Amino acid sequence: MIFYQRTGVATGGIISPGLLAIRSFSPQLFATTILNALIILFILEALVRIFGLYGRQRISIALLLAVSLRLVSSSYLPWIGWVVPGLIAADMQRQGVLPTMLALLIVSGLSVLVGSLFYEIF
Repeated sequence: MIFYQRTGVATGGIISPGLLAIRSFSPQLFATTILNALIILFILEALVRIFGLYGRQRISIALLLAVSLRLVSSSYLPWIGWVVPGLIAADMQRQGVLPTMLALLIVSGLSVLVGSLFYEIF
């Protein structure tokens, strides 16, 4: 929240950077999450242009697409959950892919760093 207040750039939901930081030692999981978010973004962008979705409707559709993608995708792929890719895709659609990805990487990286420092101290 501090990052958002300082920069005005959302990180894909309040829980996304924390969950990705917890799973930071699994690059395959991180890559799969981002790939799923990009697939959801592609479909969401088309639906927003066709139906004029905005606000809560847009986020609801992004989460519904995330659930649908999880049901269709292989169970062998690593998955962090259906909420995280949906929230990331919704923010990517609203503010762009690059700002969202940079914010997500920065906040996730800082979360890993702070978590490591606290682990070493205590």
